Amino acid sequence: MAEDIVVEVDQELCLGSGFCARMAPEVFELPDDVVELRNHARGTTGPVGVPDRFAAAVRSAELGCPAAAIAVHAPQ
Repeated sequence: MAEDIVVEVDQELCLGSGFCARMAPEVFELPDDVVELRNHARGTTGPVGVPDRFAAAVRSAELGCPAAAIAVHAPQ
């Protein structure tokens, strides 16, 4: 699986609104009112590589996050 973007969630900023999980449910989940990145160890908030096929949804989640807690960037 190619990792074409990298996603991070700042838990200190996160409000637990669930917006990201609604926009990109393949990438984000919200157990216990805390955002985590799906398919990784419990509590993982990044940085995590995400396939390009989810890039549009992840960027929408980043732009719409009410707490600006999501950062998306290119892999280094």
